[in-house]
Amino acid sequence: MSTPSVRPTLSSMGWHDTAALLLQIQRMVLLVGRPGIGKSAWAVEQARRWSGVEPEVLQGSPERDASALWGLFLLEGDRTRFVDGPLPRALRSGAVLLVEEINLLPLEARAELLALREASVVTNPFTGERLPISERFRLLATSNPESLQCDRMGDVAEALIDGCLVLDVPDLNVVQVTDLLRQQHQSANEVHIDQVAKAWVAYQDLGDPMAKPPARLSYRAADQCLRLLMAGLELRQAVRVAMVNKYASHEKHYQTAQQMWRLGRGMGEESDFVVDP
Repeated sequence: MSTPSVRPTLSSMGWHDTAALLLQIQRMVLLVGRPGIGKSAWAVEQARRWSGVEPEVLQGSPERDASALWGLFLLEGDRTRFVDGPLPRALRSGAVLLVEEINLLPLEARAELLALREASVVTNPFTGERLPISERFRLLATSNPESLQCDRMGDVAEALIDGCLVLDVPDLNVVQVTDLLRQQHQSANEVHIDQVAKAWVAYQDLGDPMAKPPARLSYRAADQCLRLLMAGLELRQAVRVAMVNKYASHEKHYQTAQQMWRLGRGMGEESDFVVDP
């Protein structure tokens, strides 16, 4: 009797097993990689598995301060009431604290996380309440690689990273992108998936990988391109909207991508004939 074939799932990517092991060993784990490669999706899924409940999420932003982590006082009539932020909620419920794009948090806000490295109790600076830290407590953070370095308060950034196990998450390859497209768009036909995969290979890396930000496409570009094809947009326009225009913030690479598009690269139209936009 033959065994039915099963396509690889997001959780079967090579780095996932390593990341899960890190989470078992260390209280604080940092996933570093480019946008759109599945860091956040895995982190949410693994946080649910670890604690059995939804994670408490803090989205990194330059406007965040300590209150975004701890909570704040609210005025209700003539009285004030303190409302817990994601950290106290996670400590009380046993949920994983998920910090998305921790690199975007101001250093002052990141400094509030230093006590979580090894302490058994932390004190809420707004209320004075002492909160025990369970052995099962975990902080799972994500970051883009080009944004981790800090000149100001560099000692805080270094100390926080030193308290984490840090995993470098690799970029997706075309096989993984194709599998993800099939999983997430099961009604899509194979012709469209193949067209998107070929276009993604052609446009996904146009420049120096050390450029800031790097001139590369993420999985999102392939996903968006397939969505456009499924909605009825023809291939050339779908590639232009979902892939070529992603380089609009890189003048040199944008010009390169536009020229490739005019030549029909990645769309089975390669020639020296220049097509008007």
